[in-house]
Amino acid sequence: MTMRLFSIIFSALMAMIMRNIVLFVQTTDAGLTKEVDAFYDKTLIKPLRSAWVFGKYGQKREVKENNVIRFSKYPILGTQPIALTEGVTPDAQQLTKSSVTATVSLYGGYVEITEECDIYRMDPVVAIAQERISWQAVETVDEITRDIIFGGTNAFYAGGVGGYSNVATACTAADLRKLARAMMIKTTPFFKSMITASTGVGSSPIQNAWLFFCSPQVIYDLENSVTGWVNVTKYATQGGVEEHEVGSFGSFRMIMSTNCPVRAGSGASGSTVYANNGSNFDVHKCLAIAPDAFGVVNADGGIKTIRKDKAQIGGPLELYGTAGWKARYTAKILDDDRMYRYECAVSL
Repeated sequence: MTMRLFSIIFSALMAMIMRNIVLFVQTTDAGLTKEVDAFYDKTLIKPLRSAWVFGKYGQKREVKENNVIRFSKYPILGTQPIALTEGVTPDAQQLTKSSVTATVSLYGGYVEITEECDIYRMDPVVAIAQERISWQAVETVDEITRDIIFGGTNAFYAGGVGGYSNVATACTAADLRKLARAMMIKTTPFFKSMITASTGVGSSPIQNAWLFFCSPQVIYDLENSVTGWVNVTKYATQGGVEEHEVGSFGSFRMIMSTNCPVRAGSGASGSTVYANNGSNFDVHKCLAIAPDAFGVVNADGGIKTIRKDKAQIGGPLELYGTAGWKARYTAKILDDDRMYRYECAVSL
């Protein structure tokens, strides 16, 4: 009787344990997918903050159902220097609006991950693959933005020459002052707030300024040869400093990018003093911009990371999984009067 009672109790206890084990496994597996998804999705955040240099400062729009995005432009109202007459209501002013549209294109890429790696576990190889494609995604949309916005019609060449093929000098204080004068004449507005680096959505107030994108080589010449250059470390406060901001000159805040275009060997003849191809100087493109100079698809929502398990995509033998990205993206110049391309040589 005692052994039979013991057997019944033992069987009931084991059944309870097995039920708990099954419940535990099911709960853990269900939760793990969400946890791993969140883990890999976070790998996109760092590149968006660090590598998305140009698009960060454009007017942003979300992609809707179709492949066309629309940006609106509202001209500045003129002055009203006429005194009001008592008892007489003045004529209403008309607020006009014009629209600029851009067609969105689809971009993407992926890598295959062999069966030794599990796409739904925090595998180091999968994590590295996801990190690499995330950087690829953001660097790709940054390059797309660059190619479009550096194609504006307003251009100024170092030393005041007539075109880039005649460029034979590096960036100078006189050139930057002339560039600022040209933008002031067009009543180009200043940036008065910046996108915060922490979220990519909020903004914080700054001293009135335009942004000036330039390469590390141009920054070198600014630091070594231009009187009036202020390194970012010398600012009175670090509040509102942009992630890629390296210094300022006058009304320009300099944003450094290794992605700024270079016309290799396309400048004036020369093989000393300035970087060259052995016969002609290289010409580096810089870009000064004001608010709403161009528009972009908001990359925060436009880039999607995609992971496929070997059971989903690995073929009859489930030999591999994939990690990839897809983006619907474009950029569009909205107002040429709010941007100026500056082209110069750089020191050896």
